[in-house]
Amino acid sequence: MIRSFTIAFAIIAQAQASTALNNCKEVTAEQLNKEPKLCKSSLFDEVCIAAIKDGIANLGSKCIEKIPSSVLDKFPTKQMVELTSNKDHVATLPRTPEFLKAFLDKNDWKNNPATDFVNLIVADTNAITRLRKHKIPGKLMARLFTAENIKTIDPTFCGELDKDMAESMGSDALKDVQPKCFKRLTADFLSGVDKKLMKKINPEVFTSIKKPQMDAILGDALEGMTVEQANHLGAEPRPPKVDSSKGDKKAQKVDRENYIKEHQCSSAVRWKNHVSKSTAKALSSRCKALWDSSSGASVTLPHTSTMVAMAALLLVAVMA
Repeated sequence: MIRSFTIAFAIIAQAQASTALNNCKEVTAEQLNKEPKLCKSSLFDEVCIAAIKDGIANLGSKCIEKIPSSVLDKFPTKQMVELTSNKDHVATLPRTPEFLKAFLDKNDWKNNPATDFVNLIVADTNAITRLRKHKIPGKLMARLFTAENIKTIDPTFCGELDKDMAESMGSDALKDVQPKCFKRLTADFLSGVDKKLMKKINPEVFTSIKKPQMDAILGDALEGMTVEQANHLGAEPRPPKVDSSKGDKKAQKVDRENYIKEHQCSSAVRWKNHVSKSTAKALSSRCKALWDSSSGASVTLPHTSTMVAMAALLLVAVMA
């Protein structure tokens, strides 16, 4: 009995929706906001959205959240611009993965950067996490990461960036990247950086670059590395200080120098084969400066030929 009533009500509701949407030109955003169930009707498609009488600049989230994914995937560009360029309304727009994917895909990015809405999204850690779990293509996600919002972006978002996003970013995107963000950039993301993007990365962030990050930066990107970036290399992580209470100071000094070599200069040796001559010179100078600034003198290994001769003499001595 109850099931019969439920089915009957569903049929009546569908009939009412069909009646209301028979002529989409007579439907208003205000009506849809009052009757959000209309938005999940099979008649409420991309054609109907485009035909709404007064436009959809003020369409509410209760309606938008009910629009099927199949319709959102075909959302008309003109109407997406209406929604996201209404500065007084963007804060009320939903941040569901389905709608955000449609926004990233269908918005007219050339003429409508939708700065206000984008800034709301990148400040919402939960929204970003949901987007990544929804496997939104990096090419679309990269549209959220701009030179305008890079200074204030939630550092958590920086850890969500991947190689596809790096390959889709504009050359200015990392110009003002902050250390808190850069520290979170993954090796996967950095492996997608090209020389144009590399050339404009904020030099100051190289003071805190980590070895896995250095190892991920490949040949093409290194062609864009600047002298200024090289000169900032390696202020962090700081090696442990020599502690006089912990035994052999000389051994500690060697460990300290090896720490510096391992964390700040081992990757730079590989970089030297790809960067410009002036940058290579800066890298060599920077690594030498790091060694010289460590406690105690740096350890200098004998030349290979000298080591071979010493080994031969030792062997003769043993045989004698």
